[in-house]
Amino acid sequence: MFLQVLKQGLERHPGVDSHTLSITVPCPIAPEAAWRRLLPSNDPVPGHRYSLVVSPEATAEGWVRSSHPPISFMGVAENLDDGLVGLYCGFRQQFVDVTLVL
Repeated sequence: MFLQVLKQGLERHPGVDSHTLSITVPCPIAPEAAWRRLLPSNDPVPGHRYSLVVSPEATAEGWVRSSHPPISFMGVAENLDDGLVGLYCGFRQQFVDVTLVL
């Protein structure tokens, strides 16, 4: 994942500093159930479009960079200046992590 972040920065934002926001919360449900709640549409396919609610006030929309259901997802958020959004279900077997690289 770190190499994908580096690749995105070099290709889309050369010479620009990035800011990372990562939120990890306890998750009492199975990773598969958390995945379905966060990405309720069909499993995202690399290169296809996606929409992900990242907070009650914000949605990330763009194209899928990588997807490994029901564990990890990374998408380019076109509406967030081509930033990255990452989703990791089952992090340490008991957490969900949402990461934004802007």
